Formats: sequence, C-alpha cells, structure tokens
Amino acid sequence: MYKICSQFLIVLSCVMLMVVSLQVDYVMIACILTGIIVCTFIDMQDLPQMSPANKIETADRALDLILAVYILSGVFFAPSFFMLPYAAMVFRKKKYTVSRMAAAVVGIAVSVDCILKIKHIAPGIFNILEVVLLMAFAVMLSYFTELLLGYQMKLHSMRDASMEHDMLMEQMNHQLIEKQNAQIYNATLKERNRIAREIHDNVGHMITRSILQVGAIGVINTDERLKAPIADLKSTLDTAMDSMRKSVHDLYDESVDLRQAFAKLKPTDSTFAFSLEYDCEDDVPRDVKYAFIAIAKEAVNNAVKHSNGDEIRIIVREHPAFYQLEIMDNGTSADERRISGETGDGIGIKNIKERVAAIGGIMRIKADDGFRIFVTLMKK
Repeated sequence: MYKICSQFLIVLSCVMLMVVSLQVDYVMIACILTGIIVCTFIDMQDLPQMSPANKIETADRALDLILAVYILSGVFFAPSFFMLPYAAMVFRKKKYTVSRMAAAVVGIAVSVDCILKIKHIAPGIFNILEVVLLMAFAVMLSYFTELLLGYQMKLHSMRDASMEHDMLMEQMNHQLIEKQNAQIYNATLKERNRIAREIHDNVGHMITRSILQVGAIGVINTDERLKAPIADLKSTLDTAMDSMRKSVHDLYDESVDLRQAFAKLKPTDSTFAFSLEYDCEDDVPRDVKYAFIAIAKEAVNNAVKHSNGDEIRIIVREHPAFYQLEIMDNGTSADERRISGETGDGIGIKNIKERVAAIGGIMRIKADDGFRIFVTLMKK
C-alpha cells in the first residue's frame, strides 16, 4: 500500500509539473526538504536492530519517500529538477516502474527547460541555497542507494551461507543415518552369531548326547517290545539334530558380512598392498557368498606364493542381472606363471574352476597386464 501511494504521488507530481509553474519562498522549500531528511534519518535509526530483509525494505521506503518529495517540490520550484535525471539514474538497480519512468522523462524535459532559462533568460536564477539543496539531495540519494545495495549484498551472502549450511547438515544427517544403519546391522550380525553359538554349544550337545544314549540303549535292549519305540525315538532325535543344524547353519550364513570377509583376505605376512572395491546389496545368496569368498581366498594365496608383484586388488560388483568378481595383481607375465604352475592345470586354478562350475558361473583369465581372474555369475 505504501509503495502504491508513493508511486501515485510521484506520477501526480509529474503531471502537475507539466501544467503548473509556481514559485514559493526558498525558506519554505528548505524547511520541507530538511524535514523530510530528518524524518528519514529518524526512520533509519532502527536499522541496526532489523533483519537484513527489513533493512532493505526500510531503505527502499526511504528512497521512495525522498524521490516523491523531490518531485513534488518541483511543482513549486522548477529549477530544483535540474538533478532529477541523476535521481532517476540512481534507481537503475531497482525495478523500472511507471512512476520512475515518468520522473525520468519529466525530469529531462524540465532540466532542458531550466538550462535554457538559465542561459538565456535568468542567468542568476540559482543561488547558494539552491546549490546546497541540490548537493544535499544528491548526497542523500547516493547514501541511501549504497546503503540499500550493502544490505542486499549482506542478505545474499547470508542466504548463500544458509543454503551451504543446509546442504552440509543434510550431508551430515545422511552420513549419520548410514552410520547408525551400519551399527544396527553389525549388532544384528553379532546377536545372530551369539544365538547360533548358544544353540550349537548347548542344545546341539544335549541332542547329540541323547542320540548316543538312545543308541546305546538300543544296543543293549533285549525286549522286542521296546525296539520299535527306541528306533522311533532315535529317528526323532536324528531329525531334530538335522533340523537344528540347518537352522544354525542358516542363521550363521545370514550373519556373514561379505564385505568384511573380503577385507579379511588382506595378506598380513607379505609386502603386498591390498585394496577392495565392493558394491553389492545385503541380500547376496548364501551359496554365492561362500563361493566368492573361497575363490578370492584361493586367488590371493596363489598371488602371494607365485607373483612377484606388490599389489592385489579385489573387485566385487552386483549388477541387475549378474554378480561379478575380479581378483588381480601386477605380477609376472602369463608365460612365467605357466612355468610356476599357477595357470593352466595348476592346483590353485583347478580349485577355482571347480568352485565356479559348482555355482554355474563363468571364469576368464587374462595375463596381458598383470594377472586377472574374472568370475561372472548370473542371478537366479
């Protein structure tokens, strides 16, 4: 509402200036302008306590007020419009509204008219008071413009800092969530291992003892009537033992962390540098887990024994349709490896081929740049 009224006042003043040419006492003009300047300064006293957005709005209002009064004073004192084109230029950083465009056009026309009058009609029309007033307005417009631009820069800087802080907080929250999920997953794995050990050590031993006792009773039993019940009891215990073993085995298999298992393959008693690149989900099937771990372990052992390189790298990736395992080192060429028995019909390579064939995978060996073993297994 304030901006609408101020712009309406500016447009109205421009229209009045085009049809009216009045002059009043310079002291009255000075009093009006001085009062506006004082009121503006009073309005700006609260700027340090304001937010950047409110500071910009207050400075914007002050500029609108000064421009409106400046144009309105021209209705009574036309020569003061000599500086109006500069006033319009000061507002170039702001949006070009109808009122400012009107002020610029009228100001240029009046300024040209004033220059002609000064030069040809009234060379002494300007006195010291007018010059001081014009300078005061020029200084005020410059001051508030710089103030407005300064607050805008501060606001943009604070907004950028806030966005950067929000992005950093979002990244930290994401990392925290991942860390918490990893801790929960590790705690779950430990608990599964504990339960599996408890079942195996306690329940498993008791069932095993019961099976042995029932078997001994069956051997020494001479009563024909008890042979069938004893056999049924032994069969039940055997079934329970098999079921318990399967449950413990499945429970332990689910708790195997494939990433940690690969990380533990790092040679500890050699000079090989070891690196692992792992990109798989948590639901890798049990047979794939054990096959990949065994294959990688065999390949690492062969590299440590036969390679003259100094680096071993394992890459495990899960693709939409298949799993991929790659073990490589930067050791000797293929011919030297055949001599050492590591390629071709070597025992280590035979074991790896058998394990790959057991899970229905595909194996390739490359020795053009170091030694690489590729294993690909399609998902079921």
